[in-house]
Amino acid sequence: MDARRRSSTSPGGGGANATTDPDNQSSASIDLKSHSSYDEGDTPIPLSFWLKSISLFFLLTLMSSSVYRPCLSSTDRNVTPAPHQFIGANARRHLQKVTFLGSRTSGSLANEVLAPEYLLSELYDIARLGKSNGADIFVDEQLSSAASFRTGYAVQSYKNVKNLLIRFHNSSLSNHTTAFLVNCHYDSFLGSPGATDTFVNCAILLEAGRAIATGKVQLVNDLIFLFNGAEESGLLTSHAFVTQHRWSNDVKSFLNLEGTGAGGRLFVFQSSSDESSQLLLGTYESCFHYPYADVFGEEIFQSGLIPSDTDFRIFRDFGFVPGLDMAYVRDGYAYHTPFDTEARISEECLQQNGEEILRFLSAVGGDKRLESVSKLKSVNDTGLPSSGPPLNELSSTKISRSQLPKPKVQTSAHHRHVYFDILGIKLFVVSWTRWKLFNWFISLLVCCRLCFIRGSLPSRWVGLGISLVLHCLSQALGLIFSLLLGFVVHSFGFRMSWYSNQYNVVGLYILPLLCWFICYSTWFFHTLHRHNGLLRKICAYAKWSVTGDRRWNYALIEADFFDAATLLLTVLVSVLTVLDRPAVFLFTLWLTSTVLGRFTYKFIFSGSTFSSLSNFLLTLMPTLTLWHVYFSRTILEFFIPVFGRSGHLVRQDVLMSGFVFFCVAPVALFILGPLHCSSTNCGKTLRLLFLNACVTYAVLVHSSSYGFPYTFTTGGNINDSSVSPRFQRLSVFHIDRTFHGSLGSKELEGQESFITILAWDGNGIQYLKPQTGLKFLDDNENGKPNGLRELLEATPAYCNFSLPYCGIPFFRPLFHFFTDFYHIPAKQHGSKPVAQLDVISRIPLASSQLQSGRVAWNFTFSLRPGPPQTPLALRFDVPHVRLLNWSFAVDTSVPVPVPLTKSPSDPHVESVGAHYFLDFIDARASISLPVEPWVFWLVIDRPSDMESSHFDIAVMGTYLDTKLPSCVSAQLDDVVSRLPPWISLSSGCASYDHYRVGLS
Repeated sequence: MDARRRSSTSPGGGGANATTDPDNQSSASIDLKSHSSYDEGDTPIPLSFWLKSISLFFLLTLMSSSVYRPCLSSTDRNVTPAPHQFIGANARRHLQKVTFLGSRTSGSLANEVLAPEYLLSELYDIARLGKSNGADIFVDEQLSSAASFRTGYAVQSYKNVKNLLIRFHNSSLSNHTTAFLVNCHYDSFLGSPGATDTFVNCAILLEAGRAIATGKVQLVNDLIFLFNGAEESGLLTSHAFVTQHRWSNDVKSFLNLEGTGAGGRLFVFQSSSDESSQLLLGTYESCFHYPYADVFGEEIFQSGLIPSDTDFRIFRDFGFVPGLDMAYVRDGYAYHTPFDTEARISEECLQQNGEEILRFLSAVGGDKRLESVSKLKSVNDTGLPSSGPPLNELSSTKISRSQLPKPKVQTSAHHRHVYFDILGIKLFVVSWTRWKLFNWFISLLVCCRLCFIRGSLPSRWVGLGISLVLHCLSQALGLIFSLLLGFVVHSFGFRMSWYSNQYNVVGLYILPLLCWFICYSTWFFHTLHRHNGLLRKICAYAKWSVTGDRRWNYALIEADFFDAATLLLTVLVSVLTVLDRPAVFLFTLWLTSTVLGRFTYKFIFSGSTFSSLSNFLLTLMPTLTLWHVYFSRTILEFFIPVFGRSGHLVRQDVLMSGFVFFCVAPVALFILGPLHCSSTNCGKTLRLLFLNACVTYAVLVHSSSYGFPYTFTTGGNINDSSVSPRFQRLSVFHIDRTFHGSLGSKELEGQESFITILAWDGNGIQYLKPQTGLKFLDDNENGKPNGLRELLEATPAYCNFSLPYCGIPFFRPLFHFFTDFYHIPAKQHGSKPVAQLDVISRIPLASSQLQSGRVAWNFTFSLRPGPPQTPLALRFDVPHVRLLNWSFAVDTSVPVPVPLTKSPSDPHVESVGAHYFLDFIDARASISLPVEPWVFWLVIDRPSDMESSHFDIAVMGTYLDTKLPSCVSAQLDDVVSRLPPWISLSSGCASYDHYRVGLS
């Protein structure tokens, strides 16, 4: 390459001619030959290059959209399928039959009677078909006995929850008991038909079971299909299976089928950290022709960032069984809403997923390696923190994630795998050990390349250092800019405008972030260079420019920036590798692709007359960028619906801006150098272009319905799959609260009733009022205001720490995600039956068993539940009054309080106390009365010199089944009828009975 300077440019790329400094020509020529990505080292990048790149990027975005969506099937619709094949129409029939029953909450008539009747009928039909084909098929119905266990911060207690099972056995292997478990649940969330979450999986298993019963599948291992009936109530029935059912000991591995969206492909997002993961992931790779899996999802899910849990953890922590977790994640807006209907599941997706699951089960059922899979190794300790104050002396506002029990199984990074799909075409599964070795190899290769190219020339290392500093500065300031932008939008703009229109992410966050990088690269550095003599000298020493002439050596600048970017990625890859984070594969792919692409370019374009940088970017970057856009879209399309139920503590726009920075940062690393090498006119045009686009989009979003965070035109048809239910999630409960005197006394100290309104996202109630200030909302087609006038002057209610669990009968222990709620006064609903709490005994404990200076009692209680779900809340004035032990969750050594969030204006900060949440469900409470009482005991102590003390206990009943005469509230119906049309509602009646028990 000719390294002679034929023209000179100003720092911005001007066009004055000059000659090259002879003292620098020799070394510069050597550097250009070894480093250059240009055929002409002093020619700046023109505007046309960036316009082509922008056009290419949008083309790749459209291409990524097309590869993200489709479901394909190998079955020809014009050919009648054979009996042993998966028939989607049969699965559709099962799906319609059960989802048409409506919401199926634990204890409801639909969940405990109607759905099981249909499922058992189909299971016995499968067993009869199998018997006619010489197969041994066993059907079983499990009704659990009483049990309790800890999940997260709370304790789940249950009895009479139901499991339905079918077991396929090869009659020729009479002594073989090795089994593979497949799990789905047929219950649903409150108000949701639960098609994708997750009866579609049960429907697929019914049809897969029929195909297996034809006898065409040769089984070496047994297959057990578990249809569990209480997953949504706290993973109860999976716990009942692994701890109580006789078949659980035969299970070597499992597949858990879940749903957090509405159809689409099944996404693998969790795998066990043991040797079985290679077997299961390898089988998945061979059987699922359109793979959809990512270990990054596993890292995110297990980090606790997503407020959700699955039966996977129960099988792992209580059954010590390894397995896989799959879920539907597309269109997560319908998750846990009335829009989760069977009509939203396409025929193609139902057929494809059914075929792939049947292939997977056939392969696992015939794999002899399953017998050698061992149970996961349990951890011998309690899983509780080993340092700090005793957990039963901490108040609920001081409990954090560090106090959560650790997994009960040993998780070894040695047995983990890196797995990810490329555009749904190819799945890569590599053991973490091998991927670590590759990470170290590519890191060493980068370091050797830098040493070889730069050698002993100090000027070249100075150029690398300048580039490294500028890269770090751009990334740090870019992150600050992005988070600050999110904070400004969250505080002063339309919050979550991207929730209803995901393309608003581009206009509100991606364009401004790119604008920042452009301004930084094309203006900031050059301005400093013109006004800072020291910087000019450093640049001249690095051969970036000639002192006095201010001419730029663009070839060396681009090469230094490229090398600095690869060095930064190398450091990041090395750190994450040391920390054993398989999600590092994202950065490994970027590092490997760019470095090897640079090498490849040397051979392909070494004699080209075109710009080498252009060739490099336009040949390597499309493939890499297409995959990166595909990955980024996958992450954003999964997380955006989750933000609709993320609570009040999260600033959704700030978090979204952080996600955007994470997606843009790798791309920015490799465009920063070319931006620095752009001409003055090019940089100015790009700045104006992006700045105008940002301002125009911001005005559009904040002045029209285009930025409203929710969809509000649905046509009234929840089965219309073209309508995306991007609604605000809202809980509205009519609550009767009763304050009793001493426990056992019939004296009442007070009663009150109100309707509680709780929004599940950061927008709160601002769009529930009839006067929003937004014309396109206030002027609706009926001429009537949408919203609740009672909220116009309402003040938020906060957690009352003097009452157990804030004095609110929350049906799940999730109040730590919220800061406030609103009350509308109401008359009592008087739902029946009501729960009844009594003290059976109160026994003082011997002082020899206690800590010096303290006295204790063992209280035994009897609780006769009212509705099926009757949680219990406790409160203690720690550290004086403490809960030492109880009859729940015997697998944990000490009770741990649930966390609560301090409210902005809390009058009870000094008396927060320790709050405990016990979720109790008797699934037969509504359909078989009388119900046996729930008997439990508590061990409580206090200082012996404390004259008066007490603890509080509250019984909370939630009435959810609309098909039983349990919740009748005309006032609740009136409030619901006046809610705006962009609301997705969870509603019902609840009771809260408070008791204060003295310790004397």
